[in-house]
Amino acid sequence: DHARLGELAAPGSADCVLFNFGWLPGADHEVHSTAAGSIPALQAALKLLKPRGILAAVLYSGQVIGDSEKQAALAFFRSLPLTQYTVLVCDFANWADTAPLPCFILKR
Repeated sequence: DHARLGELAAPGSADCVLFNFGWLPGADHEVHSTAAGSIPALQAALKLLKPRGILAAVLYSGQVIGDSEKQAALAFFRSLPLTQYTVLVCDFANWADTAPLPCFILKR
């Protein structure tokens, strides 16, 4: 359960944290993450990052799982203070709305 991430490492100990939210490509789409676990995991990951550390998250959505987790993650990213984080969301402009959405958070 990625929501327990903060229990697995010390604060300020990670150079990089990588997430794959939604489902695993090529796997059963009935098995997927949800915002209820993903947002706490993101919060924990930011505490684990060292200064100048990077959090990378790929957000998957689609017919089976919808986009509520993706929208919750984007709202969380937008709420982060610019004085502490820089957020980059890489949108595929000519792909479907359900295309994977790579996101990066740089901790200052």
